[in-house]
Amino acid sequence: MLLTCSAYSHAMIVVYPDVWFETNGAGSGFKLIEDVKCFDTKTGKCANLADLSYVKLDVLRPATPPPPSRILNSIQRHIALRYPSLIEFIPLLLPLRPFPGISRRLVSLLSGKSADVGGYCSQMICQILRDLYGKSVGGPDDHISPGIFRKRLLKSGTATKVSCFSAEPLENWTESHQL
Repeated sequence: MLLTCSAYSHAMIVVYPDVWFETNGAGSGFKLIEDVKCFDTKTGKCANLADLSYVKLDVLRPATPPPPSRILNSIQRHIALRYPSLIEFIPLLLPLRPFPGISRRLVSLLSGKSADVGGYCSQMICQILRDLYGKSVGGPDDHISPGIFRKRLLKSGTATKVSCFSAEPLENWTESHQL
């Protein structure tokens, strides 16, 4: 959170309500979220019930959610990649944000990035969404912090928040298989 200057320090993509895709210090891969249930409420909003260990969590749903098969196709090139070195995070540093060209040159000069290294979490999710929708909310090379990524998705109207609870569903909720 110190590096991202935000309450948000991580980004993942939901393939199915109980299968999420992420990259972290161990590299990129799928994460099983146990005991998760999704609901469509009568108000048109979506809700997610799960016992998640995250301190602060927002789940965003695209305005037009793609089918899981399209998500999996877009994820394919990101599977089993190593996590990038700290050098890759240079464009996120607050003093360098106004100078994306300089930070990109610093990254390319300092990193000998190999083919088996992927992007950091929000960069990877931004690339996956660009593959799915044909546009990016990130900057060049999709360098974007999780907090700014969240803010841009909400501001652009391409995503809405899904309520996340650790409680029982209300009577007027209908179980859904799409988050």
